[in-house]
Amino acid sequence: GMVRKIQAVKYSCNYSAVHLDDNPDFIAIAKAYGFKAETIDSNDKVKDAIARMLADDEPYLLELIVDPDEKTVVY
Repeated sequence: GMVRKIQAVKYSCNYSAVHLDDNPDFIAIAKAYGFKAETIDSNDKVKDAIARMLADDEPYLLELIVDPDEKTVVY
């Protein structure tokens, strides 16, 4: 997110190496190794998903899908 933000602000949205559309299926990989895994794609589901993940003692992958144009906060 930060790299994309800098490219948007400083380089007029001339994006390079920030398109992540070709990622592997992380959920399938996690499950192939016996991990519990889930994908979350909306903010209203995050709190419950994190609670499920933290309550589990086994390896757990939580994939959070974020809109690439979501604003990042710089402190």
